[in-house]
Amino acid sequence: MYVQVRRVVFGLLRWIKNNLLLVLTVSGVLVGTVIGFILRPYNLSEETIMLLSFPGDVLMRMLKMIILPLIISSLIAGTAAEWAQLNSVMDSQRTHVPGRICSGL
Repeated sequence: MYVQVRRVVFGLLRWIKNNLLLVLTVSGVLVGTVIGFILRPYNLSEETIMLLSFPGDVLMRMLKMIILPLIISSLIAGTAAEWAQLNSVMDSQRTHVPGRICSGL
């Protein structure tokens, strides 16, 4: 029985190590929720609320700064791929003129 418990514990620790980001994210959400419910009845001042919400605001602004360039570069890459496909269709139509030799220029 001791061997089975040990195997389960080591398996759980290995899973936590492999999924550390998931475990930390879920833990952070749970801890934040608990702290929020604990601090709610204390009627904190506006300044205290601002200081507690500052890290979250900074994180959201950083995410916005990352997402906007990703969206724009994705749009540019998609448009370039569509133009390349359209150009290849036009090139194939231009180079396969029956009865003429075409250089493709």
